[in-house]
Amino acid sequence: MKSKDKKKSFIGAAELLFAFLTSFVITAGRCIYNLNDIKWLKISAVEYVAIFAILFVPVLFFYVLLGKLVRKGMREKAVSFSSETLENAPGGKEEPSLFTPGEEIDLLAIKDDKTIEKEEKEMAAKARLPFIYRILPFMTFILVLASCAFAMLAYFPGILAYDSEWQTLQAIGLLPLSNHHPVLHTLIWNAFLLLEWAGVPHPYALTIYCIFQMILVSFVCSYVVKREISEGCRWYYELLTIAFYVFYPAFSVFSVEMTKDVLFSCMVVLLVLRLLKASRGERVSKVLLFCNIALACLLRNNFLPAAFVLIIAMIFSAKKENMRGYLITSVFSVIFSCVVMLIIYPLAGVQSSESREALSVPINQVASVYVGRYSNLTVAEKFLIEKYMSAGEYNPRLADSVKFTFDDDLYKSDRSAFWDLYMHLFYRYPEEFINAFLTQNVQLWYPGARITDRYSGRDYIETDNVFMESYYVERRPLVREAELFYENMITYIENSGLLSGLAFSLSIPFITFLCAFYMAVKIRRPSYTAVTVMLFALWGTYLLGPVSAFRYMYTFFLLIPVMMMPVFSGRLKASGSEK
Repeated sequence: MKSKDKKKSFIGAAELLFAFLTSFVITAGRCIYNLNDIKWLKISAVEYVAIFAILFVPVLFFYVLLGKLVRKGMREKAVSFSSETLENAPGGKEEPSLFTPGEEIDLLAIKDDKTIEKEEKEMAAKARLPFIYRILPFMTFILVLASCAFAMLAYFPGILAYDSEWQTLQAIGLLPLSNHHPVLHTLIWNAFLLLEWAGVPHPYALTIYCIFQMILVSFVCSYVVKREISEGCRWYYELLTIAFYVFYPAFSVFSVEMTKDVLFSCMVVLLVLRLLKASRGERVSKVLLFCNIALACLLRNNFLPAAFVLIIAMIFSAKKENMRGYLITSVFSVIFSCVVMLIIYPLAGVQSSESREALSVPINQVASVYVGRYSNLTVAEKFLIEKYMSAGEYNPRLADSVKFTFDDDLYKSDRSAFWDLYMHLFYRYPEEFINAFLTQNVQLWYPGARITDRYSGRDYIETDNVFMESYYVERRPLVREAELFYENMITYIENSGLLSGLAFSLSIPFITFLCAFYMAVKIRRPSYTAVTVMLFALWGTYLLGPVSAFRYMYTFFLLIPVMMMPVFSGRLKASGSEK
């Protein structure tokens, strides 16, 4: 009887549900990726049912194993070095009075209770924490910084890629400020450019900016390792995390690129770590939490919807984990961000971005109907579509081809006319709309997709400098071998096959989310669920983007060790203490 109960606990509804969902997503993804049409799931039903059946068993076994590891960590009740644990540690609250009878008291040396308690806890933490764990965060910082420095030797004086051109033109005053790209990041870049106006040789403002970015990335990675130790993760998990941050080539290359994605990603990682820390009952500065959320919102426009989702999720978890104060702080931070973007920016003369930037999916859906159902459209429908865009440029994986031809002024003059056309076509051709949505960013959720897509042709990492006469930057590698190493590595990744390129697949964050939601069901930790929901909402905004690219997934790759912590949490042996 006991063995049956044990089997039930290992293969339950959660395992079956997530195994079914994962297998179905991979099966549907194969159909969408290869044929750009979901109807083939019905036409070739036997083939895809067989694929689903083959996938289901190993995927189910994976979730069973994952659940076993999570339950093992929960049973061991990992020793953490949080304030709650240290209260019962030697030197904590249960220690005798600081002063023994008859001892002379220096009134000038008396400290308040909070200061004494804080110092005692710090001493207790150092006494209990083995030496190797105390140096791991510092080792992480040094090793990640060295990895970033190696990338700088290859790409000196730094990389000005993709959006850098428009932000640089705005920063030096040749273009007016626009919230098409985050205004805050443009102003930060402007602050570094001022160094050149103050006498720093060109283009070393870019180099100084990249050094600042390298230090920030190294600090964030070291803080992740520090939180893993506090969560009670096993020693080998910290080593795996360090190796991941040091040797994964994209992290070091991105640290020397002048891009909003790096600073934004650092803020999101710090926000997630602070929320998880607060949920354990440890004290988190509300000022830092406020700044963290505000900076994340102001460094990327699409974080605002995710912040609203976080607040809704926190409403359900705040009562259980005593996080009401942090919930209120988060609400005020989001309100502050809205005020800045919706009121202060317009008053300061910041121009709003084109409407088409938020319409990548609707534009491509209309264009897909124009191309796929051209013979079925009426003359009036064709005329209206052609008025808005050059729909014949339709690319199933790159919305920019049509989006750049979209008449933004015509749309702003009568928004309802476009949406009437959109809903009319959606009602007549729903399958084409679904196909266009699923295939546009299929690389973000289908593990079998190639790194370099045959339609979009986008680079895995863009390392070429954009050409600008007003701020010309030429690559001058300090170590030619380092440049060859990174360029050959990137070329290998872009030309890799299904198995060899799996470690670099853009779908890894999505697979991580499936695992995270499964673990959330198992550990029943509301704050972990709230954070996962927020990050999934942020990931969902990229499904509405114009193209799949690693730079959009950079944040989630940084967060992989954080999201997988429940699997590797366990009991740490404290030096000088019992097991």
